[in-house]
Amino acid sequence: MHNSAGGGKVKNEASLLDVIAYLYDATSDMTKCRAFLERLTRFFDGRSAQLLHYDYGAGGQTFSAEYGLKHDEALLTLCAELAMNNPQALCIHEYPEEPRFCRIGPRPNELLDSCPLQDMLRANGAEYVLAVHTPERADAGTTIVITRDSASRAFDESDCDLFKKIVPHIKRAIGLHRQSIITKHRTFEALNYLPIGIVLVDENCQVTFINRTAREFAENNDGLIYCDDVISVSHPEERETIRKVIRKLIHSARRGEVLPSETMVVTRRSGARSYLVLIDTLWDIENKEEGRLMDDPIAVMFITDPEYQVEVPAESLQRLFDLLPFEARLLEKLIGNRSLEEASRELGITKNTARQYLKAVFDKTNTNRQAQLMKLVMSTPVWVHGREKNTSSATSRPEAGIRTHVGPSSAKILVLKRKEVG
Repeated sequence: MHNSAGGGKVKNEASLLDVIAYLYDATSDMTKCRAFLERLTRFFDGRSAQLLHYDYGAGGQTFSAEYGLKHDEALLTLCAELAMNNPQALCIHEYPEEPRFCRIGPRPNELLDSCPLQDMLRANGAEYVLAVHTPERADAGTTIVITRDSASRAFDESDCDLFKKIVPHIKRAIGLHRQSIITKHRTFEALNYLPIGIVLVDENCQVTFINRTAREFAENNDGLIYCDDVISVSHPEERETIRKVIRKLIHSARRGEVLPSETMVVTRRSGARSYLVLIDTLWDIENKEEGRLMDDPIAVMFITDPEYQVEVPAESLQRLFDLLPFEARLLEKLIGNRSLEEASRELGITKNTARQYLKAVFDKTNTNRQAQLMKLVMSTPVWVHGREKNTSSATSRPEAGIRTHVGPSSAKILVLKRKEVG
């Protein structure tokens, strides 16, 4: 059935803007997509709405949301499969960005030439259908379907005209969502370089993000547990303490009071030194009136392992402090917790020669003690690309295992000199 002239209620412009606002609100948080579909359904006096995004290049359907449909997974999956695997079955694919409407009749028609799809819509009380398809490229696009029941009036051309006003915003929202995903991915990937564990959790300890280091700690099965997207610890009392702290911090933030961070230790079953944990709140309370990116506070856990050694490449130290190659190699050994005697033995030099090299390093770094030298090195960003991964068994100590350098070996060191004032 093609578009035909017809009546229809005159929609309030403010209501249309409200629908569009909900659409953009969902670009940064796809859980809000259902709220958008609810507003869209009500705007068109509909019964249900469904959004289906597919990307054949990414393996098929990538996202689906619905409002007003029965939560029958088999029916919803069937609808998704029909839209993905038989795009020719829907004439809306032949008219990109052009809303189309029809009535579900006893026989297949132009818009619905799939009996299973008709059965699915009928099971949800749908009699009339309004749909639009917005392609991104040949193998990707988004389809939105709105339905009305038999007690409602049929969709007509006026509804198509209204729907068409939303189409440009649908395309822009999809682009913003994709850019949001890319930005979030790059941000989280940067956190994977840090040699400390970082975990973002809600009040139920449900993980929304966990970086690579925290995953490695959990994979050691030595006190820290990450299972089914929940972070926990082995010791019962410590587990309850973490839960109480997280809930207290989040609940207080919701009430407008951001509490100071709290610290605790997580006992290791292997007998190694305990993990050190700092728990804080992520919540921009100062911008409450201006609007914030987060709708609800979350907790962030910073986890460090006292026995998780850091390896700093000699080449980086050489560039950073203008050292000679053999001076940089000695400093590299000392940072790796070797004594001067152990370092000299591994480098094949005498202890006296090692002392001469160390004195030269002190002079070039303006330090005079090893502790001061270590503090200086660890205050630089070189340790970000030089963490070590323990690949030994879960119950063994880190120093007994094999370590591999993690991070790009091609990282460049740039020294910026401060401008002297006065």
